[in-house]
Amino acid sequence: MRHTRGQGLGDISTGAALIVCALFAASSCKRVAAPAPGARGSQLVVAPTSVVVEAPDRIDADEILETPEAAFGLALPEGMAITKQLFDNVVVVGTMPMDDVVAYLKHHVDADVRTEPGLVTFTNVVVQKPRSPFRGTLRIEVARRGDTTVVELWGDAAPGPAPADSPDTPTARL
Repeated sequence: MRHTRGQGLGDISTGAALIVCALFAASSCKRVAAPAPGARGSQLVVAPTSVVVEAPDRIDADEILETPEAAFGLALPEGMAITKQLFDNVVVVGTMPMDDVVAYLKHHVDADVRTEPGLVTFTNVVVQKPRSPFRGTLRIEVARRGDTTVVELWGDAAPGPAPADSPDTPTARL
């Protein structure tokens, strides 16, 4: 008996051959279970990027930054600058609103505060985190003159020497 193509069990059509190959290939593959979240050895690979995005610095909306300058150990607020400096007197001037300067000072010093129209006086001042080792009593007056705020500081003693065990202490400045 003569067999023709496509007849009998020994012949396999092209479609059937593809199905057999697909089943064979599928049976030899292993299914990898997804790792639990946070599990080590995760198979997920993320390509590195050349851009590093860092979280921005966060400051409060009402926070006033400090400058590198200091008067009697008190760090000055940003926007204010020393205009006069004597042995026992420092004058600081800037365009910062008077209320902001007063709030800054209240945050950085312990003092008795007296408020009058257009003038705020701080007496018996103790700087909370002094930048220089000033030892003495301070008096601070804050006043508004035109478009500027004027802060005048008086000290009853000269700044003391920098501590010998602290080479990183900034140079004492009136």
